[in-house]
Amino acid sequence: MLFDAHLHFSDEFKEIPKTETIEIIKHAKENKVEYFISNSVNLKTIDETIELVKTNKSVFGGIGIFPTEFKTDKDLK
Repeated sequence: MLFDAHLHFSDEFKEIPKTETIEIIKHAKENKVEYFISNSVNLKTIDETIELVKTNKSVFGGIGIFPTEFKTDKDLK
């Protein structure tokens, strides 16, 4: 069994559609990757990560805010 311990399914820089994310998970599972930790980087990706975790039992969420976000995100100040 393989476990991808650090990736970003919810990443605003990639802007991957949800349908493509599901295909990526399906392809990875076909190659014996069974579980994933998808990490958030800011407030937007926290919500997206939680939504993905709720709808896919093989995805766990690493919920947090990347330190550089505090410099650019006005909602965090």
